[in-house]
Amino acid sequence: MPLPDPEPGASWFCGSSWLAMTVAAVWLIARFGPEVPLYDDFAIVPALVGNQEVSLGYLWSMHNEHRLPLPRLVLLLAYPAAGYDFRAGMFGTVACLSASSALLIGASRRFRGGSSYADAVFPIALLHFGHFNNLLWSWQIQFGLSTMLGLWAAALLAGNRGRVGPGTLVTLGVLLAMLPLCGANGLAMVPPLAAWLVGVGIARLRKKASGGWGAIAASVPGVALTAFYFVNYDRPRQIDRASSLGAVVRTGVQFLSIGLGPTAGEGWRIAGGLVLLLAIATAAMLVAVSWRKAGDRASALGLLAVLVGFGLLCLGLAWGRAGGNDRSGLEPRYVTLSAPIPILAALAWARFGSDTGRRLVPMTILSALLLLLWPNSRSGLDQARARKANSDTVLAEIRSGVPPFVLAARHSGFLHSSHDELATALPMLGAARLGVFRDLKPDPPMREIPITSAPDSMVLARWEPKSRTIEATGVDPWATFTLPERTWVAGIRIRYDHENGSETSARFKLGWRRSDQSGFPTDQQYDRWTLPTGKDRSLVVWIAGAIDAIRIQPDNRPSRFRVKEMSLLVPE
Repeated sequence: MPLPDPEPGASWFCGSSWLAMTVAAVWLIARFGPEVPLYDDFAIVPALVGNQEVSLGYLWSMHNEHRLPLPRLVLLLAYPAAGYDFRAGMFGTVACLSASSALLIGASRRFRGGSSYADAVFPIALLHFGHFNNLLWSWQIQFGLSTMLGLWAAALLAGNRGRVGPGTLVTLGVLLAMLPLCGANGLAMVPPLAAWLVGVGIARLRKKASGGWGAIAASVPGVALTAFYFVNYDRPRQIDRASSLGAVVRTGVQFLSIGLGPTAGEGWRIAGGLVLLLAIATAAMLVAVSWRKAGDRASALGLLAVLVGFGLLCLGLAWGRAGGNDRSGLEPRYVTLSAPIPILAALAWARFGSDTGRRLVPMTILSALLLLLWPNSRSGLDQARARKANSDTVLAEIRSGVPPFVLAARHSGFLHSSHDELATALPMLGAARLGVFRDLKPDPPMREIPITSAPDSMVLARWEPKSRTIEATGVDPWATFTLPERTWVAGIRIRYDHENGSETSARFKLGWRRSDQSGFPTDQQYDRWTLPTGKDRSLVVWIAGAIDAIRIQPDNRPSRFRVKEMSLLVPE
């Protein structure tokens, strides 16, 4: 029911907060957004330049554990429309998060009968600079899209009073069908929302009320796409399985903590525990409301379904990422996926809570976000300045005539961890003369000088000369090859077979040095911790320098690495 005492000035305050946060996010991108593709952005380059047909099969194809037809399509349309400005997806992410905030503010205004100062929680939670890893990376529009779709559903349900109308059911069905098109992060929200739609339909059929079959039908496209998602699904080998249930719990609590921003992750045990308790209390309150208030039952259970959907996303991410390091749940890009949980708690308590709860809970969440706003903003600004500096360096080198192989050698930590991806995508962009790459010069012709010698030193490994195989016998093995003479090389090409018994990707390293250097410097090392395993594989490592020796770690565990061919790439 509407608040008995409207809050003077609240509408202006919420509108100003939404506008200020949106403008600030747009400014962050315009001022610091990298003008070059980063990491997964390169996956779309073949389609962008016309080397890959944009078919339904391509749009539906796997990217790691995701199917991303909607984000791919949005980016393929956005880049040309923006004159091949690679910040287009970044602005798209702001649009998604800003629209989500506006929808939630509007829903709150409808069910309150007016605005509340606490409604500023929505833009502040969704648009602070702590979202930097998604605001400053075009590919991450996939997170923006799935978050917007989930929160749009929540806004529809919270703003609804009494019977859920046919227009709302149709819109929810469309949102449900779009969620699996945004990757695994959207997929997790489908089961509870679909179950809610089916439940609404069955309840109406039992009462012989209209709209029952319509509600059930609205769930069908989303459920069908979810089932189709797993046809020919191939779990990525580079993702290690969870080592224990404790690791899963730790990762999940970490994920929940950064719903308040990356700064909250510094005290993830406390912050994550509090968000978990808040989510449980919110779910219990929604169940109680649905039990006691028949008129609010459908909306309360619908909002609970959205909350459960984001909870399933948390569980899925915790299970899928717990095999990484002990801070894998604190990855900054997950902030945008975690933020909806405290947002939904604020929305649910404002809509269905007691007189005390509807004021206290949203305002407490807003206070926590305001307390963390500057630390989150400072963290985001620091990262934004670093990305801008790296981007400007790459742009300056492109304009000065530096070829793609040198860019890959110097900037793989910033552009992409895979030299192979850069070796493929950068020349494509240069040949197509797209955006900032119109000045990119092509690589010079290369001649290959085979390395046929055996390694002259081994650590935790042995050499089989007949098959030219490095058999790693322990953790972090190394094989060192010394060249006959110092050679200036563009890079090294290796054809190999690899097996480690687990069919997981190799954690590969290749270092290089000159004879006047002691050891192998850490800044002269290429790490590829997702090197494909199997037979007849190949990789390129770009070096762009003079070397006397190379050192190979084929994997960080017992394994067999057959060197079928290894050649120095020397510019002609």
